[in-house]
Amino acid sequence: MNYNDPGKDAWGLAPPNGLEIFQVEGHHIRFGYDTERDAAYAVGPDFAKAMGHRDAADAARLLEDSEKGTQNVRTLGGLQEMTVFYEDGLWELIFRSSLPGAKAIKGRVKEILKQIRKTGSYSATPAIPTSFAEALQLAADQAREIEAQRAISAAQSAQLEIQAPMVDAYRSYLESATDKNISDVFGIISSKINERYGLKVKNKHVKLLRRTWFTFKAGTDQVTGSTAYARTNGYLTEEPGTYGNQVRFTTKGALRLAEIAEKHFKR
Repeated sequence: MNYNDPGKDAWGLAPPNGLEIFQVEGHHIRFGYDTERDAAYAVGPDFAKAMGHRDAADAARLLEDSEKGTQNVRTLGGLQEMTVFYEDGLWELIFRSSLPGAKAIKGRVKEILKQIRKTGSYSATPAIPTSFAEALQLAADQAREIEAQRAISAAQSAQLEIQAPMVDAYRSYLESATDKNISDVFGIISSKINERYGLKVKNKHVKLLRRTWFTFKAGTDQVTGSTAYARTNGYLTEEPGTYGNQVRFTTKGALRLAEIAEKHFKR
């Protein structure tokens, strides 16, 4: 497949910016070709992980400016500018690596880059099989490539979930039609904060809605202090209860609290 071909690959999957995905020593690495520089490259996060680095930035610190760059890469979240490593940078990272598999990676990368340098593309499609054994091998290779695409897509989905606003992760609950029990809303927000930021949040310690909003009383659905602002702006409702008025969140109030909680704990 030509690296500049915006069409779909053999399995009906749109290649990200014409990139080809290869399995190299158990790692899925995307390779591409920069026509302006007339140079092949590997997508930084993929290659850095294969070389045992924490991330692309960690690996990029070892390289000269001419050995690295950026490319717009199509992901599930749209086009993203990502670090890439050009050929000299790839060899530098392989040379510096102490991983036992670095030698095998070197051989595979050498094979890929050699053909990219020669033709501007890499022929990932084998010749038509002439025997049953070759047909089985072709099927196995195609299955591995499909699995590689799925693995990268899953990783991108997980990254988008981390990057997305916390409120989006449970918007379906917060936007349900009924008004919300205050303790329930705090419970789901607290669990999400714990999951995302590793922080334990207790109701009695939380005073997120400041500036004349209200303060939550530990362990109950009661609200002390001024609630006039919150009621006037549609964040709270009050209904008569056995032991006084029961204060509940409206959908607007629950979503607003989630947004403020994220800003507060993300710092």
